[in-house]
Amino acid sequence: MISAFAQLLFYNLMRAGNLVNVTSLFYLAPVVTAVMDYLVLGNRLAPLGLAGMVSILAGLVLIFRAAPAPKRQALKVSHAVLIPGSLSGYQIRTGN
Repeated sequence: MISAFAQLLFYNLMRAGNLVNVTSLFYLAPVVTAVMDYLVLGNRLAPLGLAGMVSILAGLVLIFRAAPAPKRQALKVSHAVLIPGSLSGYQIRTGN
């Protein structure tokens, strides 16, 4: 039942959001597993495992950080020339 719920959640997130952000959440599986292992079974994680968890979380923070919007530049055209011969009858060539 949990797996079916997870799949439904996954497909709803894919439909609603950015695919890169949604699939990046798969990297949380080892982190959640290690935390549940500690909470339920009391097993401790080795220092190298803790470093791995921190690197996973740091990578996810970088992925989900809001990126600045790209600047759009206007196309500067000094002249345009119609040339006969394209599918519509004319090609448009621009030059500076």
